Amino acid sequence: MFDFGISLGLTSLPTGSDDCGDDPVPCLADPDISQGVFALAPGAHALSLVPVLSPGGLGSGYLRVQQGIVPEPGALLLLGVGLVALRLGGRRRT
Repeated sequence: MFDFGISLGLTSLPTGSDDCGDDPVPCLADPDISQGVFALAPGAHALSLVPVLSPGGLGSGYLRVQQGIVPEPGALLLLGVGLVALRLGGRRRT
């Protein structure tokens, strides 16, 4: 998987030898088909898939875009304060 020509990484090694066809729904649900998850920063992207293990270098590629869960800065700050408080509280007891 490439974004503006820069490699984002490889997908998993396919374990099946069947062609899942031209319908993305069963292809994306098939665990034997090569899959990968790539985190992208907000903004514009130019994604391209390059088949590596496909006979003759041919194949179909399907992308599913899913918005990730990104914690808000306030939640991260609260988590950090809680961890520091736990650490300091543990030191006083010993």
